Amino acid sequence: MVDGMSSDLDDTVEADFIKQWWKSGALKFDQNQYTEAEKLLARAFRLSEKKHKTFKGRDRLLNLLASTYAKQGKLPEVEKLVQTHPQLKDGDCLELLCITCCRKGLLHSTKNVLQDHTIFKGRERVFKELAFAYFREKEWLNAENFLLDILKGGLVDELETLHTLAEVYFVRGELVSAKQYCERALGGKRKRLGNDHDLYYDSLCLSVAILIANAELEEAEDYSGLLPSGFQGSQLSKFSYL
Repeated sequence: MVDGMSSDLDDTVEADFIKQWWKSGALKFDQNQYTEAEKLLARAFRLSEKKHKTFKGRDRLLNLLASTYAKQGKLPEVEKLVQTHPQLKDGDCLELLCITCCRKGLLHSTKNVLQDHTIFKGRERVFKELAFAYFREKEWLNAENFLLDILKGGLVDELETLHTLAEVYFVRGELVSAKQYCERALGGKRKRLGNDHDLYYDSLCLSVAILIANAELEEAEDYSGLLPSGFQGSQLSKFSYL
């Protein structure tokens, strides 16, 4: 009887330790202190792995630990957790990992995650982030090939992919291809969204820029007149960093 009570007491103490380390780790995570958060959360997770695999909130602890690894760009650690706990694909960790890798210039790592994991939360956003990371790094050929692969596979929104491809060709000075893809995006958005939607105006704005660059000034002026007051030219500022 005494041994049983002692065991129950030990379990209670351990459970309290897990909760305290988890709480402290979450606080460090919110403060962007990811190294300290990792130490606390990993300690809580290791203890939970021994005897507390069914405690309430364990999946949230697991997701937070994976997110902490992701925020530091620790691909092997995240992959190991996802392999043993596939429910993590429903959390934010893979998206966070990919976004972090993109912003650190580790574009190949992001592409590998997309190839290895065909379904996870936030995957469509990662596609867009990687495309614009190629923009920032001025890796035009990689951007083109990546977007064409997306278009073939129907993996994300086709119209936004067409628009982004038009942007790639525009900044590369390939105006014929830029106009071709922009017209497809523009026509599709008009049909799906109507001619008073911001995404339609985005493509219309890009079309104006392409036409001006191609010295088709009369048509550019006609398109420009379709833009609402205050919107004209605003989206073109996105090309300034290129």
